[in-house]
Parts: sequence; C-alpha cells; structure tokens
Amino acid sequence: MNTIRPRDIPVLLYLAEHPTAAFAQIAESLGISTSTAHSARRRLVDCGLLHRIGRNGVGIARGPMLEFLQFAVPYIAPARLIARARGIPTGLAAPVVQAFASIAEIDDLVLTDAPPQVWPSHLAGAVLGTGIEPLIPAAPSIAAMDPSLYRWLALLDVLRSGDVRARAFARRALAHLVAELPT
Repeated sequence: MNTIRPRDIPVLLYLAEHPTAAFAQIAESLGISTSTAHSARRRLVDCGLLHRIGRNGVGIARGPMLEFLQFAVPYIAPARLIARARGIPTGLAAPVVQAFASIAEIDDLVLTDAPPQVWPSHLAGAVLGTGIEPLIPAAPSIAAMDPSLYRWLALLDVLRSGDVRARAFARRALAHLVAELPT
C-alpha cells in the first residue's frame, strides 16, 4: 500500500481547488514533475482522500480530507523553522489568512508580537521574519499566482508551527474552507 508523503499534500489542496486539472497543469502550477503529480494522486486515491469519478476524474472525500489536514499534517510534515529570513508572509502573517478570517467571521484570529513567519524567497518578498520551510519549494511563487492555494498552504503552516490557540483557529478555518468546496 502506498503511504502519503509530504509532497502529496499540495497536490490534494490543488485538486480541491481545481478538481478537473490535468496532471500537466498540476505539475506546472506546483513546480513538480508530471510523474510526481500522477504518483501523488494515486496515493491520495489509495488512502481514501480522493475518489475516482469516471475514467480520469477525481473527487474530494471531504470528511477524510478535513480530518487529515487538521490532525495528520503537523505530524507528516512538521515545520522546520529558520532563524531569520526574508520572504513571503505565511501562517498568521499571510494577508490571505487575515482577510479570510474577517470574511468567514472567524473572530478568534490570534495575532502576536512575534516576528511574522515567511517562506524564504530570493525572488520576492520584502518581509523579514522567522523562516519556515514550505510544504513545496514553489510556495513563494504560488502565493502570487494562486491566492486560494496560498490560503490553504498558509493555514497549514499555522497548524505545523502555531501554538494551541492558533492551531484551533486554523482547524476552524480549514473546516470552513472544506465546507465551501464544490461538490
């Protein structure tokens, strides 16, 4: 049996937002190879996070996906922090997370005086803070190209590195996002 790998998580998130995406589109958007995208989707189907629709389509298994994101991701892909870095804001510092909290009326967003978390990037990002290794190397460019995927990845960074209150916020926010997915 195939087991989930950390690099499969962004593929799951991408397919949640773009359920009809072809392997080439997934690969290009995430900065991975087509074969990696194909293998990840196969593992996600084998583990019950996706289900097949027809010959080539897949659907999201919402309940298992939510449970997996909320409780398994921090253990499968723990955060690796870097002392100081310049890059793209993530976690609670990500503008998409702050905007989502107000839109979704999740009013317990916890902001601290700690330095913001960032995905280190030499290409973009003027924010100086604590670096966190992203789930996927292309995350800094994804932030500019796909705001919905950026939101998912930033929320997962809260789960991977946040304190108890921040993780509780992220779990509620993820439940809200999963509930909004198309059926």
